[in-house]
Amino acid sequence: MLKRIASSILNSLGAGLVPRGGLEHIIVGRLQEISALMQDLKNVGAGGATFRFISGFYGSGKTFLLQYVRNQALSQDFIVADADLSPARRLIGSHKEGLATYRELVKNLATKIRPGGEALKAILEKWISKIQQQVLEGKQISPQHPDFKDAVSFKIRKVVSELQELVHGFDFGNVIVAYWEGYMSDNEEKKRAAMQWLRGEFPSKTVARRVLNVNTIIDDESWYDYLKVLARFAIELGYKGVLVFLDEAIHLYNIANSVARNRNYEVLLAMLNDALQGRVEHLGLFVSCVPDVLEDTTRGLFSIQAFRSRLSDNFIASPNLRDLSAPVLKIASLKPEEILTLLQRLTQVHSIIYAASPKLSAEEIKHIAGEITRRGPNQDLTPRDYVRNFLTLLNLKTQNPSKTTSEILGEMTIDVTIPEIPQISNVDESNI
Repeated sequence: MLKRIASSILNSLGAGLVPRGGLEHIIVGRLQEISALMQDLKNVGAGGATFRFISGFYGSGKTFLLQYVRNQALSQDFIVADADLSPARRLIGSHKEGLATYRELVKNLATKIRPGGEALKAILEKWISKIQQQVLEGKQISPQHPDFKDAVSFKIRKVVSELQELVHGFDFGNVIVAYWEGYMSDNEEKKRAAMQWLRGEFPSKTVARRVLNVNTIIDDESWYDYLKVLARFAIELGYKGVLVFLDEAIHLYNIANSVARNRNYEVLLAMLNDALQGRVEHLGLFVSCVPDVLEDTTRGLFSIQAFRSRLSDNFIASPNLRDLSAPVLKIASLKPEEILTLLQRLTQVHSIIYAASPKLSAEEIKHIAGEITRRGPNQDLTPRDYVRNFLTLLNLKTQNPSKTTSEILGEMTIDVTIPEIPQISNVDESNI
């Protein structure tokens, strides 16, 4: 493992965050969940769709699992996008909160060669270069030939014409053509305008009509439709599909106004129905949440009959007999032996960065884990709690080599993160 990856893992986990890379070196357990999610990727790549709720308590590993799936998807040639929901980023709202989520997704759009996001422009230009190469090889004409640009334009228009059967596919295709025209003529202003439209940044339909000759813009009501168009377009670009990861769905649950909250739930329901009924292709949607978001019959998704009827089958099986193909994937607690394996792997990662990192035996690690459990405020510690305290111990032992592990444990305060439950949102919803 490279030192920079090891450093990223330790820094992120020490802060209670999930590292972007290197997860394959430390992931333990979750074999059934990973297998189910990898099957989802196969289904999406084969032309299907998937929608998953990843349900688990704070610190249980939901975000970790989704980040692992994201990384696997990138390696398998999917386009991926992720966003954390918040009071300012929802699925729909009176202050363009849905559009804000779309913009965040597009900003974080990533591919294997651009895993850090901001990949939209690179995706388009790679595709244009690919079509130019096809024209070079198929037509046997050089870029200097007077027919070259027309031949490329013909192929590009042929591809985008396939999108016209989709809702909003016509204008999406016209904007792609506009980007090509700007690319072909070195018109940076036209390229910039096309990118702004694709990112959901156009202020009005009037401006879009004047600048790009299209009649619509991406807005709060339509952004999900454009994700479906993007998923179809991704296939034409040579990718397997588009995967969207939405974290922190608790922020939808905490919308105070019931009308506003239910409007957001209706968007989720439309996404779920599209996947279950096969109305969308090459698109996967993964939403992580705590159990209350689903199961609370007063303000959660189960307050809506349609969600209860579609998801309640998930709750019939026993905890030891789960239907892993159902829309809700519950994250089970790691077993004690899996926690120990995780801590052993973290010891190895720590030693890559610090030459003086303590060499702990399996028995010592077991003793440390037991002490963290015993001295924590309750018995329901999460993987995050074990990881943060264990890394603190490794750091202290490295910095104080003369002290024994037991001495450091005796002086340590076991830190257990009490999750900050997002407060009920009081954002003005009077325009709903």
